[in-house]
Amino acid sequence: MLLRSVRSAFTLIELLVVIAIIAVLIALLLPAVQQAREAARRSQCKNNLKQIGLAMHNYHDTFNCMPISMSWGRTEPNNDWDRRQAFSDKVYMLPYLDQSPIYNQTNWNDFPWNPWNTGSNLSQSVRLPVFNCPSNGVTNANGPRGEFTYAINVGVINYSKDNTNVISGTNGRHNGLACYTNWAGESDPVVRMASITDGTSMTMAYSEFGTVACDTTSTGKKSMQMHTWSEPGGANPHRNVRQHCLNNVGHVGDCNRHNARGASWASSFIGYGSAYSHNMNPNEKPCFATNQGDWRGSTVMSSSSYHTGGVHGLMADGAVRFINENIDYDTYAGIGTRNGAEVIGEF
Repeated sequence: MLLRSVRSAFTLIELLVVIAIIAVLIALLLPAVQQAREAARRSQCKNNLKQIGLAMHNYHDTFNCMPISMSWGRTEPNNDWDRRQAFSDKVYMLPYLDQSPIYNQTNWNDFPWNPWNTGSNLSQSVRLPVFNCPSNGVTNANGPRGEFTYAINVGVINYSKDNTNVISGTNGRHNGLACYTNWAGESDPVVRMASITDGTSMTMAYSEFGTVACDTTSTGKKSMQMHTWSEPGGANPHRNVRQHCLNNVGHVGDCNRHNARGASWASSFIGYGSAYSHNMNPNEKPCFATNQGDWRGSTVMSSSSYHTGGVHGLMADGAVRFINENIDYDTYAGIGTRNGAEVIGEF
């Protein structure tokens, strides 16, 4: 009788075939898994903005104005309060974001917490998920403590309809949803729903910005790397300000200044990125603003994100829309002002 041998193992060729099939399946599935994860992060990012929108409206219902940001420079009572009390709009919204304990611990006579002046407001050093888009995976160089990636819309700096005469968007006359107050003689008027004459569904309130590690060699026009001083000047129209930022402004050589953006949600200082403007289209390079700026809210910092093709924008009516980075520039500037009386089509 013939005995057949019993096969007890795969051959080398069979093993290689199985490994190859598994590798192919992984290669096919991995992008789908990554896309699913980004879709979840993008959905959470949108939901964060919705929560901020609800808090903004609840604050307005209580105080009949949008949450303010306090400018640097208050000097009374003893001329020693320079840069104190520079709290951002986010601090005032804390009770409406289920963060009353942090709000109640605030020392209003000190600095808001920030990496440069830690002060007594240590409760503000926490990282709050509602202020951070999960698609932004870069941890701020100052640490994850007070980091954030959402900013209020300060409008369009040096806004001009005829590209000659500046009609709004200067210190004390910002035309977005941000109100920078407490600087003697140059406080913005508080923004109420009645102030949004362009319509709440056609006016942006908040958007997001992405952060990157400091790279002093960065020169790209579409870069989250912070760039230096654009030239609003006294009468340089907003279109010119944009072109100057795009074409003539280099990267920030000071990594401390670059890394400041996104490092303190509690501070209204523009260097920390508390506000963004519609001078630049989404995902265009962000610049600082010369001759105006830091202390009173003016900025040429753009909105940006790690989402493909654009950014999320919270409208003043509470809706969250995805704004394409290729949006017509005049349209984007138009939805950046609350009172420009522009004719805006679909976007």
